[in-house]
Amino acid sequence: MMRAWLRVTLLAVGMVALTYIIYSSGPERIATEISGADPFHLMASAALEAGAVTSFAAGWYLIVRASKHEISLRASVKASAMAILGDVALPSAGAGGEALRITYASTKLGLPAKDALSVGLLQRMLVASSLAALIAPGSLSGILPETASYTLLVGSSMAIVIVLALATFPHAFLPLSKRLGRLGRTVEGVVEGMGSTARSRAIPVAAGLALLQTMLSSLAQAMALTSVGSRPPILMVLLAYPVYAVLLAVPTGIPGSIGIADSGTSAIYAASGIPWHMALSGVLMYRMISIAVDAAFVIPALIDWARRGSR
Repeated sequence: MMRAWLRVTLLAVGMVALTYIIYSSGPERIATEISGADPFHLMASAALEAGAVTSFAAGWYLIVRASKHEISLRASVKASAMAILGDVALPSAGAGGEALRITYASTKLGLPAKDALSVGLLQRMLVASSLAALIAPGSLSGILPETASYTLLVGSSMAIVIVLALATFPHAFLPLSKRLGRLGRTVEGVVEGMGSTARSRAIPVAAGLALLQTMLSSLAQAMALTSVGSRPPILMVLLAYPVYAVLLAVPTGIPGSIGIADSGTSAIYAASGIPWHMALSGVLMYRMISIAVDAAFVIPALIDWARRGSR
């Protein structure tokens, strides 16, 4: 009961924060920007986001095949779109989306839950590395103070090293699992699955697809901002989108970190000289586009899943 109240409270906090941000930015101006968004750039943003979903699904497909399981690319698209939609709709810091994909993969696709978890964690590590790789050049854009720029550069570089070490040498962390008792045995099985899969030749390709996904989503966000009349510098986009993705994964308990991810990302764009109301309008537009694109992939899969489950 307390957890339910906590979730409702956090959601209310997020909505209040977003409402305040919109109100302080001028709701009339934001409504005008969104309603007057250029259709061509909106379609371009949607197409780029669809490409990002497909890249994410192709990466998962390759990693699943590398783990010695058979799966179709079509099924991978459905499962991966569920993971992305869950990330922006569930208050679980990315875990909700992955849990949804694991459930779908184990019940619908016949993939063992432990192996699905290993594959998902490995792919999340590759995506985290790609986000850090984009933050590194973005931090040198000159928009942020010098101290903050170098802090981001060092932090993102360290993140790349740590994530790649975890993905490449997961067995080095097995001694830690022995201290977790029964849970440790599950962790050990997942880590061993990651270790065997990480040695596959498909992993470098999956890493490239993770970087492609991040870049496509970055461009999709840039197109959303362009649709409302702003022109964000490319280096600023490379910094702002990864920050947006990280804020989505912050365990706030608020679905999709509503109000937090939007305001934080808008502040970065505003620092590059884009008017605040235009930055917020563009970020909100991108959120709506990404949800719509993900839903277009997911809804047919959920309907099919529900029909087969009721038989």
